[in-house]
Amino acid sequence: MNPNCNAIVPNGGRATAEARGDSNPATGPGQKRLEAAERVLRGERLRWLLGKKKELVQTGNVFGKTMTDVRYERMLSEVSHTELERELVLMELETGPKGVPEVAAATGLAGPVVFRHIVMLMKARRVESKGERDGIELWGPVETGAKK
Repeated sequence: MNPNCNAIVPNGGRATAEARGDSNPATGPGQKRLEAAERVLRGERLRWLLGKKKELVQTGNVFGKTMTDVRYERMLSEVSHTELERELVLMELETGPKGVPEVAAATGLAGPVVFRHIVMLMKARRVESKGERDGIELWGPVETGAKK
């Protein structure tokens, strides 16, 4: 098993359903986290970072500055964690327009964390405002025009 997977799925993905808080591992929050982790691993940002390890650790960046293996692993872990959270938010919004409090409740993330991810997803043109309900802004994925 790739040791970098531990940064995305705690315990290398070996946690039991009870430890994750799932009653049904096939449909519970643990399954959503696994799906989000798979999406992160298929994503460009993490793959780019994995491909740059040798350059960042041995050769150096554009300024010739190298980083230690420990610093690289910490950065990889932080990026993995952030991308996992962001994918969880996006996956929740793909089920229909929701406000920050709804997404926070569904993902288990704090409201301010969800809001920061929505802002970043909005900057990347992956989510947009879908209106308002009871004074709360609703967010959803940007419609691309082509249905899969």
